[in-house]
Amino acid sequence: IDSAHQQFLTNDIDIVVLDGRLTSGQTVELIHSLRLKDCDPSVVFVADSSDVRQIVQAHNSGCHKVLFREAGWH
Repeated sequence: IDSAHQQFLTNDIDIVVLDGRLTSGQTVELIHSLRLKDCDPSVVFVADSSDVRQIVQAHNSGCHKVLFREAGWH
């Protein structure tokens, strides 16, 4: 998480893909830190279809799109 924050601070980023295996708190924290940047990158969240609460939290925090991880997708 710390290295992601450092990347957000030092680079202009157009799109961010967040892994649904992060905790809900980490996901929300990363999305909020992105919203503080002037460049406001698009955020895509790759989720396991079983955790609806995490998907809703990501969307409410400013995630632009959600992709669902299928079995066997690495």
